[in-house]
This record gives sequence, structure tokens and C-alpha cells, in this order.
Amino acid sequence: MGFAISRLASMILLCQVFAGLALAGGLGIAPSEVHFLNVLRGGYAEVNVTISNPNEVATTVTMVAKGENGDYLTFFSMDQNYIEKPTEVILPSGEVAVAYMKTPGLLLPVSNITIPAKSKADVRIVARPPADVQVGIYRGVITFYSNPHLNESVEGQYGTSIAVALEVPTVIELTGAQNLNFQVTGFNAKNAEMGSPIEFFVSGTNNGNVRATPQVKIEIFDRDMAEIVKVATFNGTEYLPTTKGTDRFEISSENMAEGQYWANITVTLGGKIIANQLLTFDLLEPGTMSRMGELVRIESKVWVNAGEITRVEAIFKNTGELSTSAKFKGEVLLDGEIVEVIESEEMTVPQETTMNLTSYFTPKTPGRYIVNGKVYYSKKVTYPKEVIINVREAEGGGVWSFLSNPTVVLVLLIAVLIAILSRMQ
Repeated sequence: MGFAISRLASMILLCQVFAGLALAGGLGIAPSEVHFLNVLRGGYAEVNVTISNPNEVATTVTMVAKGENGDYLTFFSMDQNYIEKPTEVILPSGEVAVAYMKTPGLLLPVSNITIPAKSKADVRIVARPPADVQVGIYRGVITFYSNPHLNESVEGQYGTSIAVALEVPTVIELTGAQNLNFQVTGFNAKNAEMGSPIEFFVSGTNNGNVRATPQVKIEIFDRDMAEIVKVATFNGTEYLPTTKGTDRFEISSENMAEGQYWANITVTLGGKIIANQLLTFDLLEPGTMSRMGELVRIESKVWVNAGEITRVEAIFKNTGELSTSAKFKGEVLLDGEIVEVIESEEMTVPQETTMNLTSYFTPKTPGRYIVNGKVYYSKKVTYPKEVIINVREAEGGGVWSFLSNPTVVLVLLIAVLIAILSRMQ
């Protein structure tokens, strides 16, 4: 009897060791602490964190915020496009210029995110404290719970990863004092062809705790800077506190001859000049500059449920010398048959820029789906690419789903050991 009890105690201790391991590895969070400093009451602040999944299988990470600041925090997935919204501006000459404001597309709050095997994902944590809260420091913690898809290895085998839970401390420092502080971080002017718009770029970061909308004035001079050729003034993007971005502005090259030009770009905020830069660019004969692009890859989840709206990302890189409009068009195949045709919205992709072209489809039945397609841009087309998506029955709590939970397996293991030792007595 004593020997049996001793063995039972040893086995339970071993199970506890395994349980401890389940909370010790298999997930990485960076940074290890999240701080929101100098946040205005009723204001806005954001911090991005990177979640790493080193496992051989995908994992779903659930995020829960608790503590004094838990109700102020919201999570957003970062795998969404930015949309360029065109705004027409009338120049003093009567010509129309266009400013493209690069703003986030539809960002929906999430409580969990699925990360493929051996991959990383970014999550945006947004703090929105109420306006009537007291000034002070509010602390809390975010717990990241992972649920590895143990029965979803690509080869169809069962994985060996274990569940983990990691905690990240959070601090929100609330103030009642407004701080308007916008920093311009970059300017750029692109060469253009005669008849095509001239593109200018201004990048910046809102380091304050109130919204900031910079104004941008662009003066174009001839080669000798003896004469102003064109002048345009734009309102830039409204930047929320702690955010950064790049605005793209267009000015028509109509009535401008081939040759070198200068652009004096001045950025003001609240009536004060905060940055100024002199740049040069060339206006070239039509057909001189190349238009080239590459479909780098197509991405999607490895496993989805039947009936689940499935996101497909075509990663397009503009390798040419001009901005280009781009659209992904693809086919969804099951058993060699086309079951759906998909396409993305048409997006403007600046030169030397990579952009996600997003489309969706909903698989109706389980199976091994193949999505292949191309990107159409500037009357050209890329080489095709494809991605495989495995579709399973809609989740219904089957036996394998039940047994894939490490806690359940641990409890069953202890129960079996107790039964065996009872027979040994």
C-alpha cells in the first residue's frame, strides 16, 4: 500500500511538472511591458506588440485586459490595409490637385488572433480613457492565452505543442494638460513623366496627446529658381496621438516642360512652421520611366472552418519608377474545379512600396482548396502564385477537438493513473 501511494505521488508530481511546462514556453510577446505615457483624459494612445508563435502548428491567442486600466484597452489586428482617400484641392491657377490621405481601412476590435506555425503577428493595443477619470497612474495586466491547433499540422499529424499563458504589465499615465507636438520625419519628391501627376510625400509622427492636422504648402520653381511655376496647399491627415504615417500629394504637370525643377515644401501646425525642405525632381518625356511589379506571394490561414469567411492576401510590390494602380484577381479551386472567383479592391501602390491586396471567399464544404491568381497593374500582369487552404467541418466539439486540450489530457492521464494504482493495491 505504501509503495503504491509513493508511486502515485511521484506520478502526480510528474504531471504537475508537465502542467508547469505548459505555462512556460511556446509563445513570445514583445515588448514585455506596455506603457502609455502622458495620455489626455478622454484622449487616445496606441502601442503595437508582436506575438511570436515558434510552434510547429498554428495557435489562436486570446487577449484579456484586467486591472485598473483593463476597461480602457482595446485590441486590433494589424493585418489590414491602409486606404488612400483622394481629396481634391483647387490651385490658385484654377487647376485641380489631389492629396491622398493614407488612413487605416476598416479596423475591427478583436479578442483573439490566429498565428500560423513559426510566424509572428502584430496587435495594436489602443488606450481610450474616459474624459471624467481622475489624473493619475493606472496599472493593469494583459494575459495572452494560446490554444495550439494540435490536430492541424500540415501533414495531418497531431502536434506536440502545449498551451501557454503569458502576462504583460500595462501602465497608463493620465494627464489633464494638452500637448500639441508633431514631428516631421521625412520628405520626398518623385520624378515624373510629362502629362503625369508629380508626387510628393511627407512623413510624420504625433508625439503629443491631442489630434494634429499639419498643413503642407508646396512651391514648384524652375531649374534656376527664378520663377514659381506652381503653388498648392493641402491639409494633411489628422493624426491621432502616438500615431505616425505618410501623406502623398499630387500636383498636375500640365503646361510644364521637360527638365529639372525644385520643390520647396513647408509644413505648418497651429499657424507655426514646424519643418521645411527643398527638393529637386525631373520631368521626363513620356515612356521614359518603367512600370514594373511583382506578386511576392499569396497568404491565408492554413486551416479554416467550412462556412468561415476567409481572408486572402496578395502581397504586391511595386518595383517600377512610378506609382501604379493594382488589383488582385484569383480563382478558388476544389478538386481541380473552380468554385469561386475573387478579386480585391483596386489600390494605388507608390513606387518601391509593398501593399496587401485583400479579397475574401467562404468555403462551403471541407476539403483542400487552392487559391491562385495574378495582380493586374498599369495594363500589365504578374506571374501567377497560389496558396493552399485546408477546410475542416465547422467546429462542433468533436472528440479530437476535446482531446486536443492539454488540460483535458492531463486530467484524463491522472484519472488513468489512479485507476491503475487502485488495481495494484
